[in-house]
Amino acid sequence: MADQAKQALDLVNTDLVTARKMIRGEEPLPGNLRGTSLITAMEEVIKKNKDAELAYELANSPLITETSVAAQELRLAAERTPDSATSKIIEIKKAREAKIKDLPKDRTATKKALAEEMKKNNLPKEELSFNKFLENITC
Repeated sequence: MADQAKQALDLVNTDLVTARKMIRGEEPLPGNLRGTSLITAMEEVIKKNKDAELAYELANSPLITETSVAAQELRLAAERTPDSATSKIIEIKKAREAKIKDLPKDRTATKKALAEEMKKNNLPKEELSFNKFLENITC
């Protein structure tokens, strides 16, 4: 935050013309500077200089509109139910992704792991067939 404030103040103090163009949307912001930081720096300039024209430009700035929309999105996100079905699905997705990372990437390694598990259970091949499984559960 301090870095953003410093960058914005440096821009305003060294090149107010360019900063005003950015406020009006005529020039893009530098990649590392956030719009809210520039807005705050310009508000400080307005307070010091009592510049009505700059205040008008700032009030009609596309940066103000973008900031307002972003603030509304954050507010809506804060009002979401933290224990919603969507959040639970996201938790499940993350858990599955974490588990997938632990699985072997090689199919032969997976086959070997399955064979080892079958040996642990000592299941005969006849019982591994799906048809045999269905016969066992039929009433």
